[in-house]
Amino acid sequence: ACSDAEGWADALGETCAAYTAAQWCTGVGQPGPSWDPAWGPLSAFADDGGRSAADACCACGGGARTGPLAMKSAAAAGDAACVDHPEGWVDILGDACATYEEEQWCTPDGGAGAQWGWDIAKFDDYRRDGHTALTACCACGGGSRAATTSAQATTTLTRTRTRTLTTTTTPCVDSPEGWADSDGDDCAKYVQNSWCTPDGQPGANFNGNVEGFSRFAHDGHTALTACCGCGGGGCLDSLEGWVDSEGNSCQAYVRNQWCTPDGQ
Repeated sequence: ACSDAEGWADALGETCAAYTAAQWCTGVGQPGPSWDPAWGPLSAFADDGGRSAADACCACGGGARTGPLAMKSAAAAGDAACVDHPEGWVDILGDACATYEEEQWCTPDGGAGAQWGWDIAKFDDYRRDGHTALTACCACGGGSRAATTSAQATTTLTRTRTRTLTTTTTPCVDSPEGWADSDGDDCAKYVQNSWCTPDGQPGANFNGNVEGFSRFAHDGHTALTACCGCGGGGCLDSLEGWVDSEGNSCQAYVRNQWCTPDGQ
């Protein structure tokens, strides 16, 4: 069994639950599919005690583990101990991690085993509770590992969840808050599905050109104007509620391109 470090939150106040829900990490202590590589390592956002999500969160390979599996050797993680995670996971047919290992359906490095009759993509057909054997089972290269040591970052970054920013840049927030397109897809979905790029271009999985975003406009915005992850959004202004002498807010300045980020 595994328990997250009680009360842990990263340097920006994000908890283990947030890391899990947003897929910012993997069970082997590495950045997850939704973690922007520009943010650097997980350790860049360690708490004041030097603990990152990889140290504190079960879903990220950390946390505190007990029971007979806590001492299991895992070659894929060096000196780390591995436990199947989520605990008690079975696939949609009821086959557990032990079955995958015994039947040689997978390999410890996350590949298809000798007795698996299909290619690796077929594991997705047996997904349950958001996991396949490749993410849930130690014997298949998944599970959760607690590393004995954790490299700590030498620099501190300022980050929002859809954009990496240096300390000299104004942080970005999706704006309008809670925006979703005409199909109900929000900014997070655009980023997760690679429908756009941070520089305001169509992403790898967007079927169309820049003009195509207008087909999904809502409340006067497309993802390119509303979402930080798509090159839009607004800023976290130091003077909350500020407007100029004519009533124009910071968001109006950004939207109408009346200024540049370098103060020009």
